[in-house]
Amino acid sequence: MRASLLVCGLLCMTGVAAGQSVPRAEIFGGYSYGNFAELSSRSNFSGWNGSVEVNVYRWFGLVTDLGGLYGGHATASLPPFPGGGSVTETSHLKFHTFLFGPQFSYRHGRMSLFAHLLIGEARGSETYSLACVGACTGFIPGTANFAAISGTAAPGVGFDYAFRKKLAWRTQADYLPLGTTSNLRVSTGLVFRVGK
Repeated sequence: MRASLLVCGLLCMTGVAAGQSVPRAEIFGGYSYGNFAELSSRSNFSGWNGSVEVNVYRWFGLVTDLGGLYGGHATASLPPFPGGGSVTETSHLKFHTFLFGPQFSYRHGRMSLFAHLLIGEARGSETYSLACVGACTGFIPGTANFAAISGTAAPGVGFDYAFRKKLAWRTQADYLPLGTTSNLRVSTGLVFRVGK
C-alpha cells in the first residue's frame, strides 16, 4: 500500500515538475514591419505587434494576437483627363489585426521554434487624394476616406531565444492575405514568461 502511494506521489510530482518546465503563459510585445499590396505597387509599414499565449501542453498553446501597421503610402497615375492633364491618385493606409489560434512549439534548451495558424479580422482605413497636373477639364481635386473589415488568416513561423529564465527575444514572420493580395508581416521583441 505504501509503495503504491509512493509511486503515485512520485508520478504526480513528475507531472507537476514537467508542467513547471514550460511557462503557463508567454506575453510578447514588439516592433512590426509590414509589406502590403497597395494600389498598383507595394508599400512598407511600421507598427506594433503583441500576443499572449496560454500553454496547454509543452508543445501546444492558444494565442491571441493584436497588431497595428501604419504609414503605408502609394501613388498611381490615372488615364489622362480631357484637356491633356495627368491625374495622380495617392493613398495612405493603416491596418489593425485581431487574431486567435493554435500554436505548436518545439522547445530545446534556450531555443523555442514555433508555427501557428491564426484567424480573425483585419481592419483597414485608407485616405485617397486626387491631384491634377496640367489642364484637367471638369476635374475637381479632393480627398476621400475608406474603411473596411475583412476576415483573414495568418499562418506564421518564428523562434524565441531565452537569455533569462523568464525573458526571451522573439522573431516571427506571418503571411497575411487580404482579399486577393499577398502580404507579409515580420515582428520582433521581448517575451515575458509567466508561471515557469
